[in-house]
Amino acid sequence: MKKGKVLILALLLSFSLAGVASAEYILNPGFEDYTLPDDFTYWTEGGSVLVNTTPQFVYEGNASAFLRVPGGSLYQSFTITGSGLLSYGAWFRIATNSISSNWDQVQISLQIDSQPWTTIGGGVTNFISEANFQWNASLNNYISDWFLISNTISVASIPINAQININAQNTDTELTKVFVDSSFAQSVPEPATMLLLGLGLAGLAGMRRKVRK
Repeated sequence: MKKGKVLILALLLSFSLAGVASAEYILNPGFEDYTLPDDFTYWTEGGSVLVNTTPQFVYEGNASAFLRVPGGSLYQSFTITGSGLLSYGAWFRIATNSISSNWDQVQISLQIDSQPWTTIGGGVTNFISEANFQWNASLNNYISDWFLISNTISVASIPINAQININAQNTDTELTKVFVDSSFAQSVPEPATMLLLGLGLAGLAGMRRKVRK
């Protein structure tokens, strides 16, 4: 087998193995398993959290979580079994009666264990813009596009028994609503590790072919 073909095979193996090796740690990440009105299986609720089944505010599946103001939080503990990097996040959508005054009062944060919060909104400047909202006459609200809040950190920087925290706060009124869906916390092997593994497997494949000749 030529070296070029070996390298191509190694890269293909690396990418395919990267997809297989990723592990999802969160249970009920899409908030599909619940007991009305506000009990999500595997999650601990703080503040005001309700089940939402209105299709416009569901990213995937049949349900999402409605984080009501003045504050709603969801917590879940999990055990990390992998190494490398941990990728975590969730999808959000906002409904508000006023783009000019109420929507920018919301602050949404995600955190893994005691690591710094990944935050948008409130006094933080990296919020979605007004262009992300469209008027919905049937709901009598401005509705934002779905947007992802996510981060990636080293598994070595957090304890084996970690916790994901999803939090929304609104310093104004209940005229702005926050919905969250499709959360995730996944162990993702570092690219260099996967490349070395792919090269090793490609090398074994080449040796096997050489022995057969």
